[in-house]
Amino acid sequence: MVNILVPRGAVAVLLLVVGIALGAALGLMGFVAPRDELSGVSRDIVRLSAAQEPLTAYAPAYVSAILWDFRGTDTLFETGVVFVAVAVSLALLKGSMPIPLSSPSPVLRTVVRIHLPVALSVAAALALNGHVTPGGGFQGGVVAASALLIALLSGLKAFPPGLSGMVAIRTLGLFLVMLLPLTPVALGHLYGVEGYVFQHQAKPNASLSAFYTVNGVRLSLSIPMYNSLELAAIAAGFTIALWMLLRGGE
Repeated sequence: MVNILVPRGAVAVLLLVVGIALGAALGLMGFVAPRDELSGVSRDIVRLSAAQEPLTAYAPAYVSAILWDFRGTDTLFETGVVFVAVAVSLALLKGSMPIPLSSPSPVLRTVVRIHLPVALSVAAALALNGHVTPGGGFQGGVVAASALLIALLSGLKAFPPGLSGMVAIRTLGLFLVMLLPLTPVALGHLYGVEGYVFQHQAKPNASLSAFYTVNGVRLSLSIPMYNSLELAAIAAGFTIALWMLLRGGE
């Protein structure tokens, strides 16, 4: 059995505070105007946005604009596929033999205690920055799940053994990802205007829009919401699958 240890004392509190502060700083960097080093394609999107504002997704990171706007429904179903795949994995792995894990050295556990909050901060930054720089919810979710797996292998108590919390996060994240695209439709009916599924910006016949302005540049507000929910759903789902793979049906 793994010797589960929990970080204690002032050092653990300090590391947690530093990790949260770093994550907040990196995440807030995403809510700024597009930088000069953005690719030529991204700059063209910003340039065309000024001439064709009703058609823009307000996302200079064109990959995120495509994933959560032009083919948003496809991304939604992909998230659902991951949810089903995790559920099937739980059914197949239940009752399987756990993989023996030896207790690592205190040095490794100390390093992982420093690594875990930093890795989770990077994961959050990838999700929050995804509408202006390369990144997104899926990438952030994979980083978060990988960090939790490393913590598990090092012997740290990264999440409850029962996994009930992770199952709840995964389910809630997917539910909100499915609900958010329908919000413009619901608001349209409420205010008596047109509303479309996955509508981020105003259209010629629909006045609804979700954006914020920095230095005169309009940036998407809804795409960071999608990325944050995707981060939660993917991170929790992969963490559950990896836990079950390592610990069998426990």
